[in-house]
Amino acid sequence: MNTASLRRGITQHKCIAACIVGLALLVGAANSHATVYTWTNNTPGVQVWENAANWTNGGSGIAYYPTNGDDAYIGNGGPSKPAQTYYISINNNVLLNSIMIEDGTFNTETVTLDIKPGVTVSCVGDVNTTPPGFSTGQWPNATSTVYIASSTNAGTGLYVVNTNSLLDAQGNFTNQPASLLVARNGSSDYVIITNGNVVVNQTKIGNGSNTSNDWLIISGVNTYYSNTQNVAVNNKGGTSAQASQEQNYLVVSNSASMTVLGALMVGVGNVGSVNGNGANLVIDNARLFTYSTTNVIGGGGNNAIAGGSNNTAVVRNGGVWDNGGQNMSIGNVINTNANASTQNINNSLSIYTASAVQHVSTLTITTNNILNLQGGILSANLTTNFGTVQGFGSIAGNVINFSTAATTPGSVSLVYDPLGFTDITVYTTATIAFSNNLTLAGTTILKLQKGGPGQLNDFLNVFGGLTLGGTLSVTNVGTDLAYGDQFTLFSGLGGITGSFTTTNMPSLDPGLSWNTSELGSQGVITVIPEPSTLVLVGAALGFVTVIRRRRS
Repeated sequence: MNTASLRRGITQHKCIAACIVGLALLVGAANSHATVYTWTNNTPGVQVWENAANWTNGGSGIAYYPTNGDDAYIGNGGPSKPAQTYYISINNNVLLNSIMIEDGTFNTETVTLDIKPGVTVSCVGDVNTTPPGFSTGQWPNATSTVYIASSTNAGTGLYVVNTNSLLDAQGNFTNQPASLLVARNGSSDYVIITNGNVVVNQTKIGNGSNTSNDWLIISGVNTYYSNTQNVAVNNKGGTSAQASQEQNYLVVSNSASMTVLGALMVGVGNVGSVNGNGANLVIDNARLFTYSTTNVIGGGGNNAIAGGSNNTAVVRNGGVWDNGGQNMSIGNVINTNANASTQNINNSLSIYTASAVQHVSTLTITTNNILNLQGGILSANLTTNFGTVQGFGSIAGNVINFSTAATTPGSVSLVYDPLGFTDITVYTTATIAFSNNLTLAGTTILKLQKGGPGQLNDFLNVFGGLTLGGTLSVTNVGTDLAYGDQFTLFSGLGGITGSFTTTNMPSLDPGLSWNTSELGSQGVITVIPEPSTLVLVGAALGFVTVIRRRRS
């Protein structure tokens, strides 16, 4: 990985965070009249924020544009209005209470906010009330796309920050933090940040109980997104019937960089709701820096009715997720509700070739959840697995697989048959490398593929010590096995100790058996003749010898 690039990203975010302190002076200067201004100019082309003729202000009679603690509403403002496209240039610093992309029921609109170089747009939000600072999708079923471009200079750009928002000794906010909220109530909302700096207190994607297909996309080499508190994808959840429908996304791509100082929760429910399902985090040729002890994929809040399911995090195309030496979990480790363990399933972290998740203290994979290696690297001091580790790639650090865990290199996939006949099951054998110690106490599933396109069998390559235990299940997905076939299933350069309590081997043709005498010491299994077959062969050879002697 490019260490210099990582350092530049960290430095940039530290500079932005430092500028928040200076913003406190501006927040204090905001007056309290908070006039609501609504954008009214539907003329195509670039329009200017600072032109009072582009706004109405609810009949106050003041001809001005929103600034100094005002609320700015951009959109068609109600149901059944025509789709609109707005391109708004912001040329001077403005200090607002909030920006709301309103839209209307069943309406569609596209808004571009072009924050010019050196300009700062600040949205501080109402203290302990709504609106939250910056939001889209006020109306149910509304659709909006918002593009944000701003200066790349530290201290300028879009700030959705309430500097008076602090945590008390009990961990509660003394004042409500300002939030960037994608889809307050609507669906198919997009906020796309293509250049510049964005700093927020909180980020929430898919906030309403029925929101779905909502996206926050942070993209581009000069794009820096800093979050001083929590980030929640699928913030509110929904009913159990709706939960599987919720597909919301946080995407960091194309060399962009995002820093999260609070908790990152991919699939999180609110109090009294089913936890968010179908939340997706994608780090695609980009950098994500997280520093909280409660980063969780499919975990949710402590007061949610149940744990979230089918939530995913994907790191690919050279992407890096740097966890700042903190803990991370796949599946719920903080939800105390009795239903959480049964409904908190199929959450996954996938790491692809040339990509990494690094600087993790302890990664916990809870029951029925998945670490999916696809050529990438996980670097964690300790991985505690109660779920499944699968695929191919490397784990740097110690790994402990508990009794509920499964370790299964390679993959099994179903190839669709367009002719309508039986779909084809495709098996891939692979290697998972472990830099330190590996403890097996659950189920280890390894495939043999003699005559296949890839390597001969799945392989666990352990550079430290290997402790055997639990169940070993070996399956043959290749051609028929024959006398003399030999397979090395695992290695332990630091020594192999322990033994499997149960060993399940593939069936063989009559007359053949497995020699597992070297399994516990070298990981080797060999196809040999059955002992009874050897006895018969020996007897037959002896009988032939006797006949020859008599003839002589």
